[in-house]
Amino acid sequence: MLIFIEGGAKSGKTSFAEHFIQQRQGNRKVYLAAADPQDAEMIRRINSHQCKRQNAREQWVTIEQPFDLMQCIEQVQAGDHVLLDCLTTWLSNEMFSSGSWHVQTGPALMLEALLNLQKKTATLLVVSSDISHQSAGHPDMIQFLKVQGRLSSQIVKRADLAGMVNYGCLRPMKGEWQ
Repeated sequence: MLIFIEGGAKSGKTSFAEHFIQQRQGNRKVYLAAADPQDAEMIRRINSHQCKRQNAREQWVTIEQPFDLMQCIEQVQAGDHVLLDCLTTWLSNEMFSSGSWHVQTGPALMLEALLNLQKKTATLLVVSSDISHQSAGHPDMIQFLKVQGRLSSQIVKRADLAGMVNYGCLRPMKGEWQ
């Protein structure tokens, strides 16, 4: 099952996604963390998320993979319930920090990695930030917004469920949520 959750900054999207995965029965709960600890704020956020997972009802297996998701697929076991947090961070890492990004091939390789991961899992829940209303004066930011929008659309087209989270509340956009 492929699920896509989007929400603004501090909207509760990650907490919603964590709770959703924790409710899944059987198999491991895997947290695929895309954050790259580049500055003090990101380190603080990573530490906060790690602490929250350590205190969860069921144990999380954490895989930190800020670049090239294909590298971590072998660490995921068949039938795992996986939360990818977050697509926006992963895309930003790939576009601006990896050194190997190509606008023609990068998005397709990211989508291929997600679909390969989905084939192996019982649940793949992709969290993404809603950045569609961001102002974009710099050409790199304009390109980023376009790629983010296209990639999100391609994922939602393939998703079983999709929704927006605001104030910690789900607004279903696709599929039958239970």
